[in-house]
Amino acid sequence: MIELREQTIIAQVADRLTRKFPAIPPDTVKAVVLHAHERFDGRPVREYIPLLVERYAEKELSLAAFDEGLIA
Repeated sequence: MIELREQTIIAQVADRLTRKFPAIPPDTVKAVVLHAHERFDGRPVREYIPLLVERYAEKELSLAAFDEGLIA
């Protein structure tokens, strides 16, 4: 089970990335973050998961924004 603290941090990651990618709908950003977070389900060591989630999600959002012509 995921701790409340980790859930709070993941929500903060989604908020940060929503501000960083304003051209991408917030629901899409949240979905990307949650999808990245799912990659770590069942992993016993959870300390660095929020950092990894943010990196994976940011990379995916950057690629999506570039493909859509939202960023150059």
